[in-house]
Amino acid sequence: MLGRIKEDAGRGISDFTDRDHARQTYYLVIAVGLTVNVLSWIVALITPETVAEWVGIVTDISSKAQAYLLAIPFWATFLAAYASLRIRPYSHAAAGVADDDVMASYRDSERSNYLRNRILLALGVAAVNTIVLVFVARTLR
Repeated sequence: MLGRIKEDAGRGISDFTDRDHARQTYYLVIAVGLTVNVLSWIVALITPETVAEWVGIVTDISSKAQAYLLAIPFWATFLAAYASLRIRPYSHAAAGVADDDVMASYRDSERSNYLRNRILLALGVAAVNTIVLVFVARTLR
């Protein structure tokens, strides 16, 4: 029983993310992520002095607080970028290979490479966005 649960654990998520009904979820994640990101930029551009004071006060209280504040636009951008990269369903010649086929290992490695590349690209977009946001907020201060 435990072996079957292990085998089905990843497949359930993959089946959901590769189906058309996942698009609505992706669009919702993109909308929320972009909204949070736009709000972060508005706050950084319109009221940089207030943000700088608030970040200064919060960082005096805790050294981790600044990282938590930067995590909000970072993760919002990451989730929006990743969801936008996953809107197009995964399609590869090996995607239809059965689990007991000789090429099942190749199928799994291709799928993991596909996901890894999208995660790395989304992390890169989020990192650049956060770095530019911090640079702009410090420059306007």
